[in-house]
Amino acid sequence: MGGKLSATLAVDWVSTSGDDTKFPAHSVVIGQIHGLGKTEPLKLFYRKLPNHKHGSLFWNYEIRPADQSQRYDIPNDVWGSHQLTSESKDPIDGIELGELISYVIDVKGTIMTLTFTRALGTDKEETRVFTHDLGKGLAGHPLDRGYADDALHLKAGAYNQCNMSTENPIWGPGCSNDGLDAGDYAQVSFYRLDLQQ
Repeated sequence: MGGKLSATLAVDWVSTSGDDTKFPAHSVVIGQIHGLGKTEPLKLFYRKLPNHKHGSLFWNYEIRPADQSQRYDIPNDVWGSHQLTSESKDPIDGIELGELISYVIDVKGTIMTLTFTRALGTDKEETRVFTHDLGKGLAGHPLDRGYADDALHLKAGAYNQCNMSTENPIWGPGCSNDGLDAGDYAQVSFYRLDLQQ
């Protein structure tokens, strides 16, 4: 297990429709680790509510139970908060659309290190680092077996999370999908992307 994905990017837009109490609404995944089958140990999210100036950057770790129907995500905030709604105050510690950010996903053995940097090249540059052992189950989550025996690969892109479904209590934000003119899309500009294995 191992690999390193480095990216410098800006999120230009996120979908404007959907149930804002469900975090897939108004969000886009900008990087992830995918495993075999449906497993996704890591997803990096940017989310911004339509009435906020700033958005949130956070990452989700997905527990890996023996029964895949019991999978669920554990969110970890970097800047802003994953659980904001339109009634929340603007997360002024968050990231604006168009703001340049970078991330590094570095996996050595089973140790995953995530490094996030904002305000690149300025006197306000700020970096936050998180570490997790993918080979072990997450403490406090007894169903999690970890990913030591899974084949993993790194992905970067713009994966719009806003879908029209309303059935799932978490993943069904009920976006209207009214098209580009209505703001129902996601757009991310990558300025640097480097993959080492």
